[in-house]
Amino acid sequence: MFLRESINMPEVLALDAGLVKEIRKNARISVIGSTLFLHVCNISGIPASQLSLSSKSQCHMNKVESLLKTNPSYDLLSEGLMLFIEDIIKKTLEPEKVSFYRNLTERVCIGNDPVFKLLDNRVRQFFKFSCKFNSDASRTAKGRAPRSMKTGICNLEVEPISNEYRSPAKAHFLVQGQREAKKLGLNFISDDLVKTAYKASNAINHCVYLYGKDVLLPMLRQMIAINLDE
Repeated sequence: MFLRESINMPEVLALDAGLVKEIRKNARISVIGSTLFLHVCNISGIPASQLSLSSKSQCHMNKVESLLKTNPSYDLLSEGLMLFIEDIIKKTLEPEKVSFYRNLTERVCIGNDPVFKLLDNRVRQFFKFSCKFNSDASRTAKGRAPRSMKTGICNLEVEPISNEYRSPAKAHFLVQGQREAKKLGLNFISDDLVKTAYKASNAINHCVYLYGKDVLLPMLRQMIAINLDE
């Protein structure tokens, strides 16, 4: 889904075409980046949960992230990845290793890698979790007063709250989404992935709200009736 140039999109999501494109792009970057990151952990012999990055290593990792967002050549991306690996293992890679990692980078980017295929399935699982979670959270939050209304207190000296956390439902989603993403091994740019998943869940819930009664439910009933007749 995330490697194909284009996909068939339901008409009810036509106005969200730009958002769907953003979702697919961020999901693809996260899967490729997380796959490469897990390969690095395997190469270094250090589990992802125990890998501690120096400021230099973090800089190399940030560079790889930036490169992925610009659709770079395999050579440029593998070069950035090898700098990251060399800083972690504290030695220069041999020429044959350089060739191996260049080929590894290409296989991951085109989806011809078992770890990539695993994480590709997991990112789909993550988006399913996101849509269901946000729907459940929205129902639970109905009828609750905002915290500021409950306390009736306003302290002007307190630092402004980030827009991302002004909504209790969104703040809760971002925290739980981060946990779920990391649990599924989607460690790379998980912040962007979780924020994108929040947008995706809102788009799906809005679509159901608008078209559920008149379009989606009749289609579902028709599909069920056809299956029963068969």
